[in-house]
Parts: sequence; structure tokens; C-alpha cells
Amino acid sequence: SSDVCSSDLSVYNLSVNDGSAFDDNVADIVGDTGAAANFVQITNVAGGGDVRVKLNGLTGAIFDLYAGDTQVFNYGDLAVTKLNFDNSSGSNADIQIIVSVKSGCNS
Repeated sequence: SSDVCSSDLSVYNLSVNDGSAFDDNVADIVGDTGAAANFVQITNVAGGGDVRVKLNGLTGAIFDLYAGDTQVFNYGDLAVTKLNFDNSSGSNADIQIIVSVKSGCNS
């Protein structure tokens, strides 16, 4: 037998202003969709500032995303519940996030 699964796709476009903190820039995936994302693509659009990304609200899971770079978490890598962004680069940054949330399967 095979499973037929459906996914909900969401796109976030965030303007992360220079000098803003993690609490100012939030993509609350669980709050918005009701479930964690099993695929996430985060792009820091070229021409803006570098940002720091806090994964799932964890202070031990912060990484840099430089202008023009993309970070992808594929299905099976980890469940992403929330993303926060911090910017102290001197320039505003535009962030695009694409998430997929599996909403259900039928056998």
C-alpha cells in the first residue's frame, strides 16, 4: 500500500531592519500552520545586510546567513517550529522563507 500525503506550502517575506533583535523578526511556523515544517528554505536576498538566525527559539542554535545566501533544511533533517532573525550588520535585510508542512496522510 502507499500513502497519499498532502503538504501545505507557506511563504514568509520579512524585512529585517538594521539594529533589530530576534524578538522583532519572527516566523512562527507552528503558530501560523499548526505544525512544524519538514522542509524550509531561508534566503537572505542579495543586496542587504547579513543576519543571524535563531532556530526553534534555541539560543544554542544560532547561525549566520550572509546577504545572497540560502539555507535549506530538507525533509528528515529536523522539524522547524520557529525562526527568529537578528540584524546588526549596518544594512536592512530582506528574508524570504519557504516552508512545507505535512498536513495529513491517507493509506
